[in-house]
Amino acid sequence: GEADLRYAVKGVDRRFSLVENEVSGPTLRGKVRAFFRPGPVPQSDLDALAKHVWKGQFESQRALVIGGSRGLGELAVKLLGAGGAGVTFTYCRGQHEAGNLARCIREQGWPIDFFQLDVTNPESSIVNHYRDMPAPTHLYYFATPHIFDGQKGRFAKPLFDVFSQHYVHGLWRTFAALDSMGARPAYIFYPGTIASDDPPPEMMEYVAAKAAGEAICRILHL
Repeated sequence: GEADLRYAVKGVDRRFSLVENEVSGPTLRGKVRAFFRPGPVPQSDLDALAKHVWKGQFESQRALVIGGSRGLGELAVKLLGAGGAGVTFTYCRGQHEAGNLARCIREQGWPIDFFQLDVTNPESSIVNHYRDMPAPTHLYYFATPHIFDGQKGRFAKPLFDVFSQHYVHGLWRTFAALDSMGARPAYIFYPGTIASDDPPPEMMEYVAAKAAGEAICRILHL
């Protein structure tokens, strides 16, 4: 019966909101590894963020922020705008969030532009946007798929391919598309991951893909 089913939380990795549970009953026994989905984290408003940069700190930059409509990308867009950069950012599916972010920044009188881009097929979007636009000096790359774990002690190529599409191939194709138009950025900002320092056994594919993306950044800017 229902009362015979037992479960217990055996471990929590707070860095990734990863929870490991043991489940047992009269006819089953097993483990369930799952991500705990936290509630939305509200971003700091522009006035609060502007206190962390000085006027004109980034005014020499023409920044292209890939994945700038939410999360760390949104934070970067706000900080760059507050520091005087000319900012263009992209979104994949968050058109509503992108429009709201652009409107808030324009209300401050800061230059901002945005367009839709899928890093698994970025070339046409980049060519269409930068055909008659000045080239970006800085590329900030925050594109990411939904992060989910694999199996402990096993390396799953299909999962690695999903991560690589975004962290490796997407980065390279975005850079190469800009370079082909003579719009090669002088700098790339590519966030690493704390998982590289102490890799969870369930996240081998994720860590390997992120490490490969970091290697591409080093090679491109030797």
